[in-house]
Amino acid sequence: MINKITILAWEFVSKYFLFKLSNLYWNNLLAIVQALRHSNSFYWINHKSYSTLTEFISNKKFHKETDFQKLASYADKCQVKLKLKEFISEEHIIPTLFEVIDPEELRFFLNNKPMVLKLNTGSGKNFILKEGLNNLNIDNIINSFKFSLKLNPAVFSRELHYSRISPKILAEPLIEDNPQDYKIFFYRDDPKFIQVDTNRFINHKRNFYDLNWNKLPITQNYENDNKLIPKPSNLDIMFNLGKNIMLKEKFEFARIDFYQVADVVYFGETTFFPGGGIELFKNKEMDKFMFNLLKN
Repeated sequence: MINKITILAWEFVSKYFLFKLSNLYWNNLLAIVQALRHSNSFYWINHKSYSTLTEFISNKKFHKETDFQKLASYADKCQVKLKLKEFISEEHIIPTLFEVIDPEELRFFLNNKPMVLKLNTGSGKNFILKEGLNNLNIDNIINSFKFSLKLNPAVFSRELHYSRISPKILAEPLIEDNPQDYKIFFYRDDPKFIQVDTNRFINHKRNFYDLNWNKLPITQNYENDNKLIPKPSNLDIMFNLGKNIMLKEKFEFARIDFYQVADVVYFGETTFFPGGGIELFKNKEMDKFMFNLLKN
């Protein structure tokens, strides 16, 4: 029932508001919603003349000269693996167990193998299944994916490269129960800083680090995690893999995510508009600091 109500609300917003507002006003409306959700202060995002990281990301999202088809090939969690195999060792690429288009098809893949289920667009909830698919959880999973497939990020957040991706559900082997996710921000072929999110499903917290693993005095959406988070032993490998991607495709900006499990580095995903360009920092000065860190 909740899903049906949410879908009806979404369709109402899409019909009467989504296409009525300019990119500038729609982007700021989404940012206001995000600020309210996370009890953040709100400040106006001007993507046409930028001085903050959020404005820079928004500018890239709405720039007419952006090659959205090229971005789509790396944002697609299925297609990107094929591209990476051309120039990155397969040991760094998490294999795909299967792909389906219709959530109902998941019923044909019932097994007890641990796996992760996700959308190739990254626009829905991921399912970490320690005991694989079974008759107890399959209905909830199918309904969740049916709902997520209706929330097209190309429409909602106006990230147009997602309109070039055919939505699929993919399954990957579970490489670890809760592997740490290292999100590295690149400007051209240079890594600039790292974002680390912890306890994402219980008490979500977020830290930022410089390239020497010094914790930065930065807060975005979530409070900092004050416990000691050790520097990954293979951070340099992550930097080099990310550089290879940036150089190969001549991307100006991207956030590239990696996991490290048992000393093996795995590619996670490539994000070109982190947070959709609407995730504000605790204050505008922090946002400016991160933009200067990116560009210098």
